[in-house]
Amino acid sequence: MFCMSCQDTMITKDFTSDLELIVAIQNVENKVVISMNSLPEESKIAINTTYSGNYISKSELAPELGYQVDLRKHKGRQVANKSVAYFDIDGRMLIADEDFKAKKRGRGGKKGMGNRGALEDCFDFVYPFTLVMPDVSEIEISDVEGWDLVKAWYEVNPEEEERPLFVFPLNILVEESEMTINDEDEFRAIAEGCENSKGRDGKRGDCFEVVYPFTLIMPDSTLVTLDSDDDRALVKAWHDAHPEVKEKGLFVFPINILLDGIEMTISDEGELKATAEGCKNGKDRDGKRGDCFEIVYPFTLMMPDSTLIILESEEDRAAVKSWHEANPEVKERGTFVFPISLEYPDGVKVEIDTKEDFKEIKKDC
Repeated sequence: MFCMSCQDTMITKDFTSDLELIVAIQNVENKVVISMNSLPEESKIAINTTYSGNYISKSELAPELGYQVDLRKHKGRQVANKSVAYFDIDGRMLIADEDFKAKKRGRGGKKGMGNRGALEDCFDFVYPFTLVMPDVSEIEISDVEGWDLVKAWYEVNPEEEERPLFVFPLNILVEESEMTINDEDEFRAIAEGCENSKGRDGKRGDCFEVVYPFTLIMPDSTLVTLDSDDDRALVKAWHDAHPEVKEKGLFVFPINILLDGIEMTISDEGELKATAEGCKNGKDRDGKRGDCFEIVYPFTLMMPDSTLIILESEEDRAAVKSWHEANPEVKERGTFVFPISLEYPDGVKVEIDTKEDFKEIKKDC
C-alpha cells in the first residue's frame, strides 16, 4: 500500500514549469502512437487555431504526462516544414518560455514548442512546377490538389526531416502579376517580404477580401472587370500581352470589401490603405484580432442608428451586412455591447466589461 502511494505521488507530481513537463514528455521512451481523434478536444482546437495550414503527421501519448504531436506544413514554400506541439494530460498546450508565459498567460500568447514562426505566403504558385524530394525522386505539382502527393510521400517516410526542394525557374503570381523566380535566394527574398506585405488585391494580409465584381484600370487605361476568381486570368492575360510593363492595375473606386463577414464600402485609395495598415497592426477585425483571440458567441453589436443586433453564430454576421446594405451612406461600424467574452488559442476565456478594458487587451496582441 505504501509503495503504491509513492508511485502515485511520482506520477502525479506537480511540475514547476511547462518546460519541465515538455522535457519529461520528450524523454519518455514508451510513448504510445495514437490517432488524432484520441487527442483531447482542447488539444485539437489549439492545433487548428495555432497551427492552421499544418496537418498532424504523428500523435503520441506519454502515459500520465501528456502528448507530443508532430505537424508538417501542408503546402506553400515551406511545405513539409516540421513543428512539434506538446500538451499536458488534460489537453492544455504547453509553452517552454516561462518569461513569455508569465507575461502573456491569459492574453493570447501562443503556446507550445516548435517552429511556428514560418511566414505565410503572400503569393500564389503558377502550376505546374516540380519538387525534388529528399530521396531525389521528383513530384510534379500540377494543381492545388498536387500538394497531397507531398503529404503522401512524408506519410510513407515519417522520420524524414528534410524538406523538398523547388526546381527553378518557377513562376508565382504576386498581386495579379506573374513573375519568374530563378533561384532560392530570389524565392527567400519574396517570402521574407510577405512578413511586411499588405497582401494581394482581393485579399490583404488575410484581413479582408474585395467583393466581386470590381474593376481594375490597367496601365494603358484598359478596364478589366472581375466577376469571380476565374476572371483573374484576364489580368494575367493582359500582363502576358504587355511583358515590358511592371505597373499593376488599380482599383476603380468605390469597391466593397468583406471584413470578418461584414461588407463595407471603400471610397478611395486612402481608405483602402488605412484598412490595409490596420491589418498589419492586427487591430481591424471584430471577432478576431491579429490571431490573438476570438469573440465568443453570442454577443451584441449596437449599430450607428442604435439598432441592436445579436449574433448567435458566424451566420448572423449576415444581419450586420444587411444593415450596411440598407444604410450605404453610413461609414461607421457597429460597436460591442459590453460585457463580452474572449477566447484565446489555449482555450482560456476572459470576460471584458468595458471598452477601455477591450482596448488594453488589444494592445497585448
